Amino acid sequence: MEITKFSELSELKQMIEDDFNNINVSAHRFPIRFIFLNSHEELNEVMDLMIDIAKKVELSSFLLRDDSWFTPNDVIRNIEDINETSVVVPLSEYIRFLDDEKFKMVLSALAEIENKPFRIFVPLVGLWERFETLFYNNFYRYENWAPVWKLKSPSKSIKIYQIAFDFNKDIKTNDLKLISNSREWFELWKQDDVDVIISLIRPLLMNFHNSLPDQTFTQDVINTPREYLSKIHGIDVDIAYDELDKPFWDDLLIYVSNGNKKNISFNDIIEDKFNISSVSKIGLDEYLDIYLSNITNQYNQWLIKNFIILFKRFDNTYLSHCFKSMEKLGNNNLARKIFLEIFKLEYSEEFLEERRLLLVKLNKYDLSFAVNDFEHQFKNIEHLSYKKQFKYLTTITLVEKDKIFEIIGENGFDNILNDIKVIYPELYYYLDWNFTLNEDVPLWILNYFKEYNKSKVLNFKSETIDDLLIKNNNPHKFHEWYYKFSRPSIIKEDNNYIVWVDALGLEWLPLLVYSLNQYGKSINKSVKFKTINSVNLPSATEYNKVTEFDLKISNLDEYIHKNTYTYPKSLQEEIEVIKEISRAIVKIDSPKVTIVSDHGFSYLCTKHFGGYKKHKFKNAKHEGRYLNWDKEDVIDEDYMSMKSESPVHENERYLITLKHIGLYNTPSHEVHGGATPEEVLVPYIVLEDDDRTLVEYEIIALDSSINISKDTQLRMIMSPQPHSLPIVICNNEVLSVSKDNNQFIIQLNSNLNKGLQKFIIKLDDEEVGELEINIKKGGMEEEDYGALFG
Repeated sequence: MEITKFSELSELKQMIEDDFNNINVSAHRFPIRFIFLNSHEELNEVMDLMIDIAKKVELSSFLLRDDSWFTPNDVIRNIEDINETSVVVPLSEYIRFLDDEKFKMVLSALAEIENKPFRIFVPLVGLWERFETLFYNNFYRYENWAPVWKLKSPSKSIKIYQIAFDFNKDIKTNDLKLISNSREWFELWKQDDVDVIISLIRPLLMNFHNSLPDQTFTQDVINTPREYLSKIHGIDVDIAYDELDKPFWDDLLIYVSNGNKKNISFNDIIEDKFNISSVSKIGLDEYLDIYLSNITNQYNQWLIKNFIILFKRFDNTYLSHCFKSMEKLGNNNLARKIFLEIFKLEYSEEFLEERRLLLVKLNKYDLSFAVNDFEHQFKNIEHLSYKKQFKYLTTITLVEKDKIFEIIGENGFDNILNDIKVIYPELYYYLDWNFTLNEDVPLWILNYFKEYNKSKVLNFKSETIDDLLIKNNNPHKFHEWYYKFSRPSIIKEDNNYIVWVDALGLEWLPLLVYSLNQYGKSINKSVKFKTINSVNLPSATEYNKVTEFDLKISNLDEYIHKNTYTYPKSLQEEIEVIKEISRAIVKIDSPKVTIVSDHGFSYLCTKHFGGYKKHKFKNAKHEGRYLNWDKEDVIDEDYMSMKSESPVHENERYLITLKHIGLYNTPSHEVHGGATPEEVLVPYIVLEDDDRTLVEYEIIALDSSINISKDTQLRMIMSPQPHSLPIVICNNEVLSVSKDNNQFIIQLNSNLNKGLQKFIIKLDDEEVGELEINIKKGGMEEEDYGALFG
């Protein structure tokens, strides 16, 4: 076997002619002629050369179907059956993927073909090294066999990427050659200028491991879409590949291939996909909004989830942690994870605060929070102090609200009012009676309602309420305080919109004022006037109808009449009703809105709070709160007879309860009609447009330094006097504030650090100033001794 090298195709042509005329025995005995080339371009030139010399036999003609393959014996048999001078092409693209044994077998079998009166030319692209090592150097007849021709030319390398995953047909390969089946593979040699091949051929994949790189072909297997993104587009995405995410990887590849994007980052993809100028310019909450708003597009959610996991700035966030441990996409799955995951982790104030804000955001999307699992998960943190337990709670779900009430019921209000203010501000302001009214009222009334609201939260009737209700022990005592309050002054005039809120008792004054100010802040409305009015007896709508009004709101009255009083559900839902009323009122387009009411109601008249059936006046109305009375006057510690002061009922007389004991049956829901403070006293509130002029407050501390080992009360004066108590924050903690005449008293924590401390002063969540106070601890410090001894 003689290896003849040539540099020009003209030399090959001459060698073929000489070969036909060769009288050597071996030349005529063995018809196979191997021609080694270095590119498909050279193969095409050789085929052009062979047009008039030999018949073209293509391997693709051996295929039964486009996507079929054949065995080495199929190839050998088909070539053995050739009966005229032929050129077989492209055998190299078949034997390239044979293992060493079969590679050698095919070449040996072809070399053994003999006694054919014609030539069979077999051009091979590449493979020279493998041919020489496996076959030629070991072929027993190599000295007495036909010639082998080898072209000396530079090699042109082609890269073959074999796809080992289910390739989506919508992925564009752009300038790369896509080969989808076996027929396309065996006809690829006809195309020039192919540098990179993407192969989807399954038989090739099964044998790809047999192919060895040479100077003409290099090969690589791509096992996943993630690898494809990296190897084909130069885009490395550090997302662990999961076969369940295959559809999302496909979508990503389709997106990248449509724009033929190369060498870009995952951040670039996020910016382009979601039209973001820079991933660094928006915050975690905005990315969460993008995720939640794509509820029907799981691919987009998958992108955002993985971006938040990968983006270094979000590395140590609770949301990133939740996404990492989240198995399925979807808004409800994320809500469940954010809601419950915290209970599996070590206590972290940073995570807790972030979680609280995330849940507020999630709540706007009407999601399911897996509340059935809450109680079980909460057991994981029951070993923590109740102050720490509080930080795990929000008011988004009823189970959390119930837990807040449970913790308060077990531990009282001591040391947690400020925590309540953060977690459940509506409940805090329901309890907060430290405010200034525009008219003086008896102090015991404010104390009564402070105790009443507190008792309602704790679900009991305190002794203080009974002690204060001595004021209602008889008609004389009752009238003594009752007539100190005027009836609502309702003047219908231009630019004064009158709102009648049915059943709005004084109980709701602090919460309503807070809610009106909160909802009115964004449209520059706030409460400018608030005071207390009394209503006609009996304390029912029939005797207190507002005749001049623009809007009547009845949902609070409807709620108490339709629902059995249930703790703590009723109070929770009534708070929501007050918020709903506040939102409706601030939307009224009027520079002035006056809010009045016709009566309040009481929760203390039910059997649970001692409202047993003591009296047997069967004709009693309103669940035993009053009845029509046409007999002589009576005086009792529980009830009184009196003439109605209602203009519509001025000649009628009634028997009216003075306390919480009814005249007949005990009710199952909150009631009104009697003479308790919560039934007969109502708020009178004026909401007006704000003066757009910014108020500047002068804030003065009465002491520039304080030793908290001796005194934990810091006093300050604000001018002008604000309408509500300021919020004071030190070291990110809200401090308790009360009022003493014109001074505000700040309750300091004993754990404050020594030295200069900054106190932030806020009104309605707006910062209005700050104080710097020197905090001291222990006995006399150096400056104290200096002052003492001169």
